[in-house]
Amino acid sequence: MTRISKRPLNKDVWNRIWEIFLSTLSSLKRDSATDFVDDLLSETEKVMLAKRLSIALMTIKGYGPTEISDTLKVSQSTVNNVKKWLNLKGGGYRTTLEKIIRQEKIGYFFQELDNMLSKMGHPKQWDTIPSEKDQLKRNMKRLL
Repeated sequence: MTRISKRPLNKDVWNRIWEIFLSTLSSLKRDSATDFVDDLLSETEKVMLAKRLSIALMTIKGYGPTEISDTLKVSQSTVNNVKKWLNLKGGGYRTTLEKIIRQEKIGYFFQELDNMLSKMGHPKQWDTIPSEKDQLKRNMKRLL
């Protein structure tokens, strides 16, 4: 289990280092973020955070505690703690996870559209017109 020093930081120091940390995270692109997180966190910390995020996502999607616990190999207590956090203070979780869910739905929509067009004998237009596909993706991101 991760531990922190029992000696408290000065509030101004804490606020400054937290500001730097958040600024650093928000400035990273995918490849740099992966490298950064790999250097910053232990394997245990990465697993813990990824599972916690997954618990929150599965909870918002309506999965039950037993399904979540069995799927992610976490205790019911962990599931309940994340669920409680979501219900009491989880504004940041919810905003981020709802964005992920919207992106999943958009991806699913385009996959279903491709499948339907294929069944009708139409070629996959998304692959043959990259500029329109890219423009559509940009427009969808703006809507999110």
